[in-house]
Amino acid sequence: MTVQQRLIEENSDNFASLSSGIGTGSCTASMPSGITSADFKALISAYDSSGVLDKNIFNSLVKLLDQENVSLAIVVIESLLTVNPTSLYLNFLLGSALFKNGQSVEAIHAYKNMLAQPNSPHGDPSEQKLLYNANNNLGLLFKNVGLLQDAKKYLVAAIGLNPEKGDAYNNLGTVMLEMADVLEAQKLYLRAVKLEPNEPNYYWNLQSTATTVNTAKHILSLCLKKGPNYQPGILTLAGLEALTGNHVHFNYLKENGWGDDPLIQSIDWVLKLPKPPEVHFNRWALFDSMAEQSNKSRPFYEFGVWMGSSFEYLAKYYAKGYGFDTFDGLPEDWGQIKKGSYSAYGRIPKVKNGDFVVGKFDASLPAFFSIKRPVASIVNYDADLYSSTLTALNYAHSVTDEETILIFDEFLVNQNWQDDESAALNEFCLQNNLKYEVLAVSLFTKQMACKLSKK
Repeated sequence: MTVQQRLIEENSDNFASLSSGIGTGSCTASMPSGITSADFKALISAYDSSGVLDKNIFNSLVKLLDQENVSLAIVVIESLLTVNPTSLYLNFLLGSALFKNGQSVEAIHAYKNMLAQPNSPHGDPSEQKLLYNANNNLGLLFKNVGLLQDAKKYLVAAIGLNPEKGDAYNNLGTVMLEMADVLEAQKLYLRAVKLEPNEPNYYWNLQSTATTVNTAKHILSLCLKKGPNYQPGILTLAGLEALTGNHVHFNYLKENGWGDDPLIQSIDWVLKLPKPPEVHFNRWALFDSMAEQSNKSRPFYEFGVWMGSSFEYLAKYYAKGYGFDTFDGLPEDWGQIKKGSYSAYGRIPKVKNGDFVVGKFDASLPAFFSIKRPVASIVNYDADLYSSTLTALNYAHSVTDEETILIFDEFLVNQNWQDDESAALNEFCLQNNLKYEVLAVSLFTKQMACKLSKK
């Protein structure tokens, strides 16, 4: 075993925690103490002379990443890679640092570069851990940029490297759910639960495959047995209890410091509706229900297509669909999500019964709707931004009547959700003397479906 391999083996827990933090998207930000750029100069100098990944350098880099001083870590790792560009461990650390820094494309390149390097022919355990984590994180990265087939490929590879770890099954479950294969997602989540029964996040994801409120409540109760302090589970279970008539726990949360939480506010909004809506747990179940209630002789419209998964799913119900997107990502920042996110890289989906209009809404919609268009069965608003959603609502008004079902993809639960699609719908209704009746919600996928009528 080489010095580097021994070093990684001795510190495998650090790698595991690093990968786990990235994989779940959960990390605690803090400022590093006692590590400065000057400290690294001597370490880099020592590395330059030997090419051996010194234990002090490795531990310092892991500490930097854990403490969120990612920019400095990237500078140091890139410097070390100039000496040893084929190091599996340095390429893994670079991918992890770029992942933490939100540089998805660069992180993908670093991890793929790592996987392209030769590794031990004897299946060294430390290298196998590293390869597992790299494939697992690549799966998450490809999912984040909407390339689901690539995500699936790398997560399947991770499972092949270690079929006894639950996180890759869990992550593959989220990919299969995005691909509308709910039953396969459920099987994968159950496998993750069986392998690691004390991980509450796996139960939380399993909840998304439920078909009834009672089933979801049962899964969430199991989630909280394994993680009594698991916040999403606590809030959601209290909300579902309230939606089925038991307000005790929900009211307690509202009155004891949780009243401003976006999930609590969203559930409170649902509870105050004049009529209880249907409650679903994933976008596909909500789509199925709304499609069955719609006039299928009409076409559907979708504003915000991205990679086309929702459009393709809805298209199976209708003879015609119209999709609108720049296919180059968000036209402006959306909270913490930067302009250009959710880009399809100019790729327009290929759907047999779909027509796609490319461009910003304020530039493309006036021309499209200057011609009389057929009235819509469903209009799916997945534009995220207040401005884009309001523009789409205004132009789609000509194809919307009291029979049309409107679905909003990011209506609830997000931080400041009242300022986005919700604000756009309320303003549109105010301007046009309209009101809306809520038909269905999905808290897990943040959707709301409704119909419009005159006040």
